[in-house]
Amino acid sequence: MSAFSGFPFPDLPGLLLLWLLCAAGLFLLWKYRLKDSTAHLGSWDHNDIASVVAISVFYAAASLYQLGSTRFPVSTWQPSTAGQEVIFELPEDTHFDGLMLLYGEGDNNALDSGYQIGINGIEIAGSHDASAWEVIWTPENGQIYEYSILECDHSYRYLRLSSIDSRNTVTEFAAKAYGEDRLLPIRIYQDDWAESTYPASLMIDEQDKVTIDPVFIDQGYFDEVYHVRNAWEIANGQYMYASVHPLLGTNIMALFIRLFGLSPFVWRLAGALAGIVMIPLFYAIVHLLFASTFLSSFATIILAGDFMHLTTSRIGTLEPFSMVAILWMVWEMLKYCHMDHYEEPFGRQIRQLAKAGLAMSIAIAVKWTACYSAVGLAILLFTRFFLWYRTYRQSKGHEGPYARNVQKTFVPLLCKTVAWCFVFFIFLPLIIYALAYLPDPITRDGWSVQAVIDQTLYMYRYHSTLEATHPFQSSWYHWILDQRPIWYYYHAGSDGLVRTISCFSHPLLAWGGLFCFLVTAAGWLDEHDLNAWEILVLVLTAILPWALLVGRCTFAYHYYPTSVFVILAIAWAVQLLLEEAPGAKPFLYAFMIVYLVLFIVFLPVTAGHAAPAAWIHGLEWFSGWRFG
Repeated sequence: MSAFSGFPFPDLPGLLLLWLLCAAGLFLLWKYRLKDSTAHLGSWDHNDIASVVAISVFYAAASLYQLGSTRFPVSTWQPSTAGQEVIFELPEDTHFDGLMLLYGEGDNNALDSGYQIGINGIEIAGSHDASAWEVIWTPENGQIYEYSILECDHSYRYLRLSSIDSRNTVTEFAAKAYGEDRLLPIRIYQDDWAESTYPASLMIDEQDKVTIDPVFIDQGYFDEVYHVRNAWEIANGQYMYASVHPLLGTNIMALFIRLFGLSPFVWRLAGALAGIVMIPLFYAIVHLLFASTFLSSFATIILAGDFMHLTTSRIGTLEPFSMVAILWMVWEMLKYCHMDHYEEPFGRQIRQLAKAGLAMSIAIAVKWTACYSAVGLAILLFTRFFLWYRTYRQSKGHEGPYARNVQKTFVPLLCKTVAWCFVFFIFLPLIIYALAYLPDPITRDGWSVQAVIDQTLYMYRYHSTLEATHPFQSSWYHWILDQRPIWYYYHAGSDGLVRTISCFSHPLLAWGGLFCFLVTAAGWLDEHDLNAWEILVLVLTAILPWALLVGRCTFAYHYYPTSVFVILAIAWAVQLLLEEAPGAKPFLYAFMIVYLVLFIVFLPVTAGHAAPAAWIHGLEWFSGWRFG
């Protein structure tokens, strides 16, 4: 709880203070370090550097603030045999109004008997004399890394935990003092396996890390139950429970867990940093296309203030890694496409193409959805081949050094480039995809090419046959109109404040982006502008597969790559506006202010900051927007 009790959402004053401190640091950085640091960036000047740093700092403060707790119980008890019982004693106060169970993963995924089942099937009983017992709780469907809590009113001195299966796990068990925000002292009364590898004391050895009223900051939520679990398994060399996506992004999460330990902050940190890296990377793409500090800043502010970008970067899933790799491959391909290939040394061209292939390989090894944008890269490349051919045809009948060079160069340039494309865009992705599984114990027999093939086929069958439904599923036409957010998390605290997280686009991005996309399409049809064509290709190849090919249950976050490319269409339309009406800049500044104000106003919905329920419900502007 913040000390700013009169503020509508108490978490935000701390965030505003953090922004002020970052702004002060930015000023000092600009004054003493940036003045001579732009020579290596070519067309970038000091204004570009200052702009991209300022936007990155603004976004980083919002992304990292209350990202997650660094304190999280990790030592996990595993029964030595099925039916094992442990008796706890409350030696002082015995009156409790809550019991808490948290489970993580031990090493029993390695058992031939099968995967672990956590606290499912665990039974908690109470007794006054350790003889006559009354069952008070049989938790079911507990989620890994999420607290299971029983609200109750009991005064038992002894508590018995019984496991039905050797595949159960319990990380921490605690009892909350009646009417107080503290845990009762608890100790082991009977443990017949106290000398085993996993004594019952592991369930009560981290009571200081237990959170009495846990929120998303203190535990996992939504799909973190899958991705964090896989990351922990990789970090600890455990046979994996399951995985339905490539694991390169998960390996990055696993590296952070290996280096810094398991906690909500750590398992989200890598994705949050990827979201921050996207800011300068996206700025570079816009600057490459438009060579304008204003347009680059305008478009990057739209990205930094987008609801979906913030929400998706703050949850421990694969989307941030996938998106930063997609932007990287697009940037490298655009740099290649904007070369003068008849003048540029062929070696430099191939190196640039190799970087595009490497980035694409990494993107696909993170998540298969990158294949959609990879089709966009192919179209951009084929467009370049067509332009080569058109220049070649136009050069015939002309004299001069350039025309003669084109006539001499076209055929060998095309043939050699196509040959290298097989290496960079077919063989390299296959190699990197297979090698990305090296750290991953997906089988009990270790890594092999056949294991990678089998895992890939398993994932394909899973996604192609999935028939699950979800109350917050949505389709592509919902995404472009911002009609149906996906609701990740909700918690109503005892202080009357609500924490909720929903994933959806900033409405001004979604609605303005749709209009600007149509303007860009009309501009290309009218003027055949190459930038407009490249933007249309990136947008359409990101969205059309979801409309035409994917029949499974989909969600708003699947629009993430498309929404980022839609911002490029906004930049193109704004460029056209400024060409037609140079005096429109004040209106664009006003738009940016309104855009960022809405970003701040919606932070309790997109970042989970505590706010009154009335504030949350007041943001439900449309029937499909449900936040609390």
